[in-house]
Amino acid sequence: MEKKDVLGMLEYFDRVQKVTFKVIKSIPANKLNYKPCPEVMSLKELVHHIYANEKVFAQGVAKGFISEEDFKKENRKHGSIKSLLDYAKSVRKNTNRIAKKLTDKQLKRKVKTFWGAPLPAFICFTAFYDEHWHHRGQLYTYLRLLGIKPPDLYDYN
Repeated sequence: MEKKDVLGMLEYFDRVQKVTFKVIKSIPANKLNYKPCPEVMSLKELVHHIYANEKVFAQGVAKGFISEEDFKKENRKHGSIKSLLDYAKSVRKNTNRIAKKLTDKQLKRKVKTFWGAPLPAFICFTAFYDEHWHHRGQLYTYLRLLGIKPPDLYDYN
């Protein structure tokens, strides 16, 4: 995958984010800790997880490695919708900044990981992209369980 492909993917992803931000805004403040069963993440934990993964993977591409400590550093406590949105928007801005600075050669290099298998840098971008879709689906399910109709999946306005 070349830089132009990653940038194209992220350009579309910016539109997807508009919907995700609407999803976050639709979470009632008094339901941030909601989880349908004890062993799963809460709404606020899911939102944080989505963006923490994006941040760690994008920064991993920039520095050439992903450590377990990188994930631990992102263990933040969000107490409000505003805090979650600010975090999400900050991560998106940083991801785009990192991607724009990369060369095609950097996108093909291997990123070392703490779980053993190095990844081509461009795969790190697709990993958090997939992670986003997966967990956003969970957010939609949680909202439905709360009786809240989530935003249209393709409402990019």
